[in-house]
Amino acid sequence: MLDHEALSKLDDVAGLLLRLAEQRTADGDDASGTVVATAADQVLAVLDLNALRTREAKAA
Repeated sequence: MLDHEALSKLDDVAGLLLRLAEQRTADGDDASGTVVATAADQVLAVLDLNALRTREAKAA
């Protein structure tokens, strides 16, 4: 499980990636926007997985 600081930093990274994806798409660079959005999705998936593992550990 990740500590609070790591989770906060990952959340910040995901937010920055999503903003960058929006900018790239707005600039007409759809391919780059898609790649960056996919990277943001992966970071968010790590956060979701960590939350799931935390809930499972507390339930056990």
